[in-house]
Amino acid sequence: AEQLLSKVVSLEKPELEQEKEELIIESAKNKAELQRCEAMILKTISSAGENILDDESAIKILSDSKKLQEEIAIKQEETDKKNILIDETRNKYQPVAKVNSGLFFCISDLGNIDPMYQYSLVFFFQLFTMAVKDSEPSEDTAKRCENLNS
Repeated sequence: AEQLLSKVVSLEKPELEQEKEELIIESAKNKAELQRCEAMILKTISSAGENILDDESAIKILSDSKKLQEEIAIKQEETDKKNILIDETRNKYQPVAKVNSGLFFCISDLGNIDPMYQYSLVFFFQLFTMAVKDSEPSEDTAKRCENLNS
C-alpha cells in the first residue's frame, strides 16, 4: 500500500512527493552528522588526560559539538514539522492506495489459476498510472479519490 500511496501522490502532487524524498535524505544526513559528532565527543573524552578541563582543545571540541548538536536538533525539528504536513496531505490519498493494493493482490493471484495470467508489479503500475491519468480530475481531494477508485 505504501508503494501505491507514493505512486498516486507522485502522479497527483509530484512536488509533494519530491519534498518528502528530500526530507528523508535530509533526516538521514542529520542522523549521520549526529553520529559523527557523538563519535568525536567520545574520542575527545577517551583521549583526554586525567583532567579534561585542562585540555583547551578538548573543551573547544566539546563546545563546538554542543553547538552543532543544537543546530541539528533545530533542523530535525523543522524537518519533522514538514514531514507531518506532507503526511497529512499524503494520507488523503490512502483510500486509493488501499483499494488498489487489494486490486493488485487479486490480479497477482490470477497467476495461481492459470500461469498465462501472471502479471508483474511494473505492469500493474503502468495500468495504475494510465487509470490515474484517465480519471476525471477534481480540485477536491476527496472527490478526486472517489474518481480514482471508480
